[in-house]
Amino acid sequence: MIPFVTYGKGATELADPNNRIAEDELFEEEELYISVSELENSRPDPERYGIFSFLADQPIFGVEPVKKARPERSRSTDAAGKTAQRPAPQRPERVKNPLYDWIYLFGLGVIRAVKHLWRQFSGALRKPFHALAVFAGLIYILIDKIALRSLHNTAGDMKKLRADAKGAMRHLRRSFSGQPKEVVKRFLGYPKRALQLYPGFFRTAFNVLLPAAAFAVLVVTVVSYTSATYALEVVMTNNGEETTLGYISNESVFIDAKNIVKQRIDSGVSDQALIATPTYRIKRVSISDKLIEESDAGLTSACGVYIDGDFVCSVKNETDARSVFDNMLDEAEKEYKISESDENSFADFIEDIEFVQGLYPDNSDKMWEASRLADTLKNDTKSAAVYYTVQDGDTPSGVAAKFDISTSALQANNPGVDFNTFKSGTKLTVSQEVHYVRIQIKKIEERNVETPFSVETEKTNKLYSGTKRVVRKGVKGVDKVTYMVTYIDGTKISSKEISRVTLVEPINQKEQIGTKSASGYSSYGSRKSTTKYSKNYGVYASSSKGRFTWPVPGVTTISSPYGRRRSGFHTGIDISNGRTNGKVVVAADSGVVESVKFSHKSYGNQIVINHGNGYKTRYAHLLDNSIGVSVGQRVARGQGIARVGSTGNSTGPHLHFEVIVNGNTVNPMNYL
Repeated sequence: MIPFVTYGKGATELADPNNRIAEDELFEEEELYISVSELENSRPDPERYGIFSFLADQPIFGVEPVKKARPERSRSTDAAGKTAQRPAPQRPERVKNPLYDWIYLFGLGVIRAVKHLWRQFSGALRKPFHALAVFAGLIYILIDKIALRSLHNTAGDMKKLRADAKGAMRHLRRSFSGQPKEVVKRFLGYPKRALQLYPGFFRTAFNVLLPAAAFAVLVVTVVSYTSATYALEVVMTNNGEETTLGYISNESVFIDAKNIVKQRIDSGVSDQALIATPTYRIKRVSISDKLIEESDAGLTSACGVYIDGDFVCSVKNETDARSVFDNMLDEAEKEYKISESDENSFADFIEDIEFVQGLYPDNSDKMWEASRLADTLKNDTKSAAVYYTVQDGDTPSGVAAKFDISTSALQANNPGVDFNTFKSGTKLTVSQEVHYVRIQIKKIEERNVETPFSVETEKTNKLYSGTKRVVRKGVKGVDKVTYMVTYIDGTKISSKEISRVTLVEPINQKEQIGTKSASGYSSYGSRKSTTKYSKNYGVYASSSKGRFTWPVPGVTTISSPYGRRRSGFHTGIDISNGRTNGKVVVAADSGVVESVKFSHKSYGNQIVINHGNGYKTRYAHLLDNSIGVSVGQRVARGQGIARVGSTGNSTGPHLHFEVIVNGNTVNPMNYL
């Protein structure tokens, strides 16, 4: 058995085998030795620590001292079965440390003293801060309820006045369209009514704005006068004429000069006869302007005319300069018949015109008369027009890049030029001439405009498919349209519709559309069929919403479009997808067969159909022995007339299709 050692007063004691203590009991004794309650029982001696003796009976860590009963000692049984009481282990006596006790008592005292001081200090501060808060609240209430009462009332009146103003504007807009004569009366009546309903608002606004405006005027006046230079102007009067001798800082300067004169001249003449009494005037002087005027640069005060920030000339009188521009506008308004009562029409300059007073060179190059300015503005230009003649190999984009403009701008300057052909020798306007000023006219114009009628259709089996009959002709309507038209230098630039009133309602047109099969009148033509293809083609459904239907049903590929190509100008479109040979060709619209030609040159086998109203269509390079119509025969829209071939000047099976309007070929894609 391992002997246990207890510590106390430095002595060591071995446990007797007959007086053994269980390990857990020994640990229990050790726990009791180091417990908090044991620490609480170890109190400093009151008589020993003087002024800190009042802390001897205070709890440590907030725990009151507890007198804990000691546990009963366990009993052991000897060999004879008798129970014997074992003595309790000796606990070592705690060695007291005065330094520890002093530190403990000092720290506890400091904590309690600081807490006491904080309570006193915070209580002293709380009262003045509370008083300040109450005083600030009273001041706020006084300002808000008394001083700012009028502002609150004014804010409320302003909201109501804003709502009433919106309502008044709605009424005025309605009056413009319904009762124009009442507009002026209502416009003058609303301010009067507002003054009657909201007198407090206008009174407060007047009391606030008037002092603010006066203060602003005062500031501007003070700044203006303090930044200027003032002097005494010395004026002498001789025979009723005033002569300015000069400018002096004060009267003593003139007196000193007078004394100097008297010293130099001794003629026995009195002072009054020699030197007259002058008149003094306070005058604002500009040293910089005086230096410029007295210099040799030849500058004089005049009015400079600036157009879009560029100096044009100077005119001595600003009124004369302004009259030149006003006369130009008056002439434009007379030309376009704009009356003074027409408030929606007016004339104005596009450029920004400025008149600047200053000092300008007094020479003929810069200083103009008003008549010269008027003549220059009307007849001269700032830059002349630029022209260019198209050369071989030129393209629209290349010409535009040469003059650093866009292709769209080049087209806009040349509206009559066909940029698809762009033929050599064509004269192009690269840029227009630019005048000093351009006059813009905005004018209200009214015109009667025809409105289209609608077409009502009904199907009938009394007519062949592809034909129609007008049962009732439509009549166009008439609307009175008001436009805001803009002219610049006499050229109409834009026209914006403002209003429209219907004068005559249009009458719809009624048409009957035939549904009867047209295959009964398809013939074999004058030539006999020697191929495996049949000429009884029938009528095919329309595959287009344009003027004409697509001539080769099922084949929509265009191998060569309309327009210029390497071999020359192509007058139609070629329809082919590589598997077109023998495909049925149909009439693009109802009409009469005008010509049928059989040839192995140029167009090859071809058909021309006349559709009336100047419209014709050509079908070329048709397959041999496939033409199923004859001259003078009437065909229906979508009726089969031949098959695709490669006759004539052809590189492969395709249909050459042309649209002819009034004898000239046009792009078929615009009509399909």
